[in-house]
Amino acid sequence: MPYFSRIISISITSFLFFSLLPLKSENQNDICLKSPLLSSILKSIEEFDLAENYDLSCSQYKTISLIPEDSLFISTKRSRGKDQICLTNSKNTGKCTHKIGFFIGEGNPSNKLCRMFETDCSLKNNPLVLTETVERLYLKPSTLIR
Repeated sequence: MPYFSRIISISITSFLFFSLLPLKSENQNDICLKSPLLSSILKSIEEFDLAENYDLSCSQYKTISLIPEDSLFISTKRSRGKDQICLTNSKNTGKCTHKIGFFIGEGNPSNKLCRMFETDCSLKNNPLVLTETVERLYLKPSTLIR
């Protein structure tokens, strides 16, 4: 009988100990303040089957939110075998300023970016799309999400 009571005692103690630990939420960055545009972009990435968000700190979200919405561009960049989803405030530098997610699976990242925002990215139909190279596509999310 003492063996049985020890098992119960250990079980109850373990349960109480682990129940008091803080629970990690599914997306802990929900508590970070973000601009409505940035929230919409992150939601688009989250809902798109071929993309995943990066975990960013609240200070990174704050820095991105300080960029004027009409100056914000979204693009892709290949780095370490992944097609990165980037935000930048200038299409001229070609630099990926803020990596906010990445695409998974095979396929052209520019096409995935267009599909994610459900927009026609052919240059003749959409003057908002600016192409630096064949692989690099810049979109203005402020005009796509509104």
